[in-house]
Amino acid sequence: MQQNYVDLRAVISIHFLFFELLRDLPDDTAYHHVFRLRADSPDGKGPVLSPHIEIHTVEMTKFPDVKDGEDEVKWVYWLKHGQQMTEQEVASLGVPEIMEAERKLAMISQDRSLRVEHQRREIARLDSEGRERDIRVDAERRGKREGVLEGERVVRQVILDLCELLGLEVSSERRTRLDSLPLEELDALRQQIKQQRAWPAD
Repeated sequence: MQQNYVDLRAVISIHFLFFELLRDLPDDTAYHHVFRLRADSPDGKGPVLSPHIEIHTVEMTKFPDVKDGEDEVKWVYWLKHGQQMTEQEVASLGVPEIMEAERKLAMISQDRSLRVEHQRREIARLDSEGRERDIRVDAERRGKREGVLEGERVVRQVILDLCELLGLEVSSERRTRLDSLPLEELDALRQQIKQQRAWPAD
């Protein structure tokens, strides 16, 4: 379904920071800042690219560290220390909305733990399958290599038997060459000796 750009809803990103991000501003006590995509201009007031993108930062360290007072104060305290508070301490703030937020966060954390555990099991399964695959490939390679070595040994012996039958001398140089030739070249040499009834010219 196509929609007009004017129908787009704004994408707003809110970041709660537990450090001071903007220390060099004239009023560094301001805890809330809004950032938008703006064009460069000499006066720093260039046009905003789009009203649909905003980044909000809330510097939590600029709030007083107290939990008594209005609900807003208690919210700030919970946002700063909620991960260290017990369920009873959260309830003592006396704000039902904070209790509900705490409950939902616990559910999200549990779901995340289950998801992480599932991901760990999946990674372990893939690692196990990968190791088994590597073992099979290595075994196949070793098997092929062993088969090639056995083939080379058999063809060398056939060549030696053929030379003995034809009365051909196998000097140390020729023996060294035999030991160094791969299977394909050994078979080609066997064919030449069989056809020419002589050792090919070195």
